This record gives sequence, structure tokens and C-alpha cells, in this order.
Amino acid sequence: MSELIVAQLMAFRGQGEEAGVEESVLLEVVDFSKNGDIEIAFTSQKLIGKPRVYLTLSSPELVAKGMALVGTNTP
Repeated sequence: MSELIVAQLMAFRGQGEEAGVEESVLLEVVDFSKNGDIEIAFTSQKLIGKPRVYLTLSSPELVAKGMALVGTNTP
């Protein structure tokens, strides 16, 4: 059983503001560990070769950084 989330993907070809690809993708929560790491995968239909991309990140670290950015988490 997997959870799906709709997300907006933007991919750039180089360092300019010229966007190469913009599309909505379905993110799939592939794994969630006890220490808070989350693995998310998606397939891009517009990138060359339609790659399957996997991201693993720390959800506690992501929430803490987000809260710090909006000023609700002061050290």
C-alpha cells in the first residue's frame, strides 16, 4: 500500500531561468522509517527517458528547517 501526493516538478537545463520541463507528478511515499527518514519516488513523463526518481530525506529535519524559515522555530 502506498500513499500518493500530487506535486509540481520543474527541471532546468543549466543555470538560467529557462525551464526545460514543468509538470505535475504523483509522488509515492515508498518507505518511512522509525527514525523519521522518508523515501519518496516519482516518474517524470516529460524528462528524456521518463526517469524514476527516488528521494530520501529526514522529515524531522525538513519540518525544523521549514519552521525556522517562517520564524516559528527559534533556537
